[in-house]
Amino acid sequence: IISADHGEAFGEHTMWKHAFALWEVLTQVPLMFKIPGVEPRRIQVRRSQIDLAPTILGLLGRKPDPGFAGKSMVPELFGAEPDDREPILLYLPADTYNPPTRAAIKGDYKLLEDPGPKYKLFNLRVDPGENRDLSSDPKHAAALADMRKVFDEAWGAHVYVPPFGHRKLVAG
Repeated sequence: IISADHGEAFGEHTMWKHAFALWEVLTQVPLMFKIPGVEPRRIQVRRSQIDLAPTILGLLGRKPDPGFAGKSMVPELFGAEPDDREPILLYLPADTYNPPTRAAIKGDYKLLEDPGPKYKLFNLRVDPGENRDLSSDPKHAAALADMRKVFDEAWGAHVYVPPFGHRKLVAG
């Protein structure tokens, strides 16, 4: 299994780092499996890393904990048609560099919550670099309203689990 915990920005959105925003260059990561006896294939739909733990357990023949929010991708890896798992939710907890940030992706659209609260809307199919915020464009008012509803419903149903940690390294 090959994956990553985050992407990297090389100047996109005037960023030269990682982990401080939910732009696609920072959240879209590789996920590859090599499974003996399984024909290689590409799954053409979005998936989330929340599905990784249930998938690994499924590949090991174990049932995931019922409390897991993710869903195993094992059937897809073995050839089943991908099911709909949208919206995809993205979350960046607060730290010393940024406030908490959330996003939701459904279909071609991504709604990114900016602190404020304010929202940015992107059409990832025509603007994969997220360079044109459509949230104030009257032609996209319906898409913004639809995505706000998707966002509010999905995040309203999501059980928040606080991040583990907040420990700091100290000199010994």
